[in-house]
Amino acid sequence: MPLTKMPAPTLDALLDHTSRLKHDLGKYVRFQGRWLPPDATVEARREALAADLLHTRRGPDGSVDAATVWAEFSGVLTGQVPLAGEPIDLSDDPDVAAILAAMAALGPVIGDLRADRLDAAGLDAGERAADDVAEAVRRLVDRVRSLVRERRS
Repeated sequence: MPLTKMPAPTLDALLDHTSRLKHDLGKYVRFQGRWLPPDATVEARREALAADLLHTRRGPDGSVDAATVWAEFSGVLTGQVPLAGEPIDLSDDPDVAAILAAMAALGPVIGDLRADRLDAAGLDAGERAADDVAEAVRRLVDRVRSLVRERRS
């Protein structure tokens, strides 16, 4: 269902859902990496990416990786889990599709970080994919927020 065709209650629920996605994943998937200088060493970049991807959500009970955080949100966006009483499948939405692709690309990167075998090419790919996730989440939330505002005015 396209965003523009969603009933107001579903769109409101989607705004809440995507806002939490932005906070829990979009903000932290590149949190440490964004503070690095352009000439950061490979080791500093690897440490930042490991912190961002392996410890995306941190709390008193420990940390959760980016893939696990994404799994909490992806079911709603792909129609597997209902939102406001009905399933919505946004898999064809350009931003959701971008998030899905970037998260798929991050799977092997997360595995290589865990095994401490991420090479420079994998590091570059991981940083790009994490940036893509953060940007696509931001765009998605901005679009949903804009539609909610339009409907309220």
